[in-house]
Amino acid sequence: MDLTKYPMDRQVCTLQLESWGYNLQDVIFYWTRGNDSVKGLDTLRLAQYSVESYYTSVSEAVYETGLYPKLVLHFALRRNVLFFILETYTPSTLLVVLSWVSFWISQSSVPARTCIGVTTVLTMTTLMMGARTSLPNANCFIKAIDVYLGICFTFIFGALLEYACAHFCTMQHHTVGDIHRVRQIEKSVCVCVCQMKSNAICHKLGKQQVQTNSDGYIPNNAECVCTVGV
Repeated sequence: MDLTKYPMDRQVCTLQLESWGYNLQDVIFYWTRGNDSVKGLDTLRLAQYSVESYYTSVSEAVYETGLYPKLVLHFALRRNVLFFILETYTPSTLLVVLSWVSFWISQSSVPARTCIGVTTVLTMTTLMMGARTSLPNANCFIKAIDVYLGICFTFIFGALLEYACAHFCTMQHHTVGDIHRVRQIEKSVCVCVCQMKSNAICHKLGKQQVQTNSDGYIPNNAECVCTVGV
C-alpha cells in the first residue's frame, strides 16, 4: 500500500480465488456474467472507505506442480476524509488561529502571551503524537498528514518565537533610551545648578552669561561665570 497521500489516498486491492489441488487439466474457473457476477459492492458501507469501482478478471497461478486456475476481483477504495477533518485538521487549524490571538495582546503582558504560546505548542505536540499512533505502518516515512501537521507546528512555534524576539528587541531599545534619558537629566540638573549660582552671584550686576560646551550644555567640571553686559 502506498500511503504517501494519506488520508487522501486511493488504494486498489485484489481478491483472488484459485484452486489448490486441481490444475487447469482438471478444472477451469470463469466468471459467468463478468462484472455482474459480483453483487453488493455498490451498496457496501465501510467505516473509513467507500468503493469507487471494481472489475473481474481470469488468471492462472504458476507453481512447480503446474498451472492452476484463478479468479481475480479488483476493487478501488477511497478513504473517507471527513473523519480526519474532524479529528485532526480542524483542531490543528484552530490551534494555529489561537496562537495568532497573542498578536492582539499587549506586548507588556508577558505572562498572557507566554502562556498562550507554550500551551498551543504543547497541545500541537500532543495532537501530532496522537495522530501518528493512529496511523498505519507504511513503507513511506512522510505522509500528507505529517506535512500538514508539521506546517501547523511551524506556525505555532514561530508565533512564540516572534514574541520572544520582539520582547528582547524592545527591552534593548528601552535600555538604550533610559541611558540617554539619564544623561539628559544630568545635563539639565547641571544647567539649573549653574544658573542658580549665577543668579545668586550676579543678581545686582544685570546681564548673565554661562560658559557652555559645543552642544549647548554646561560640562560637569565647568565653572559658572557671570559677566556684565556693556
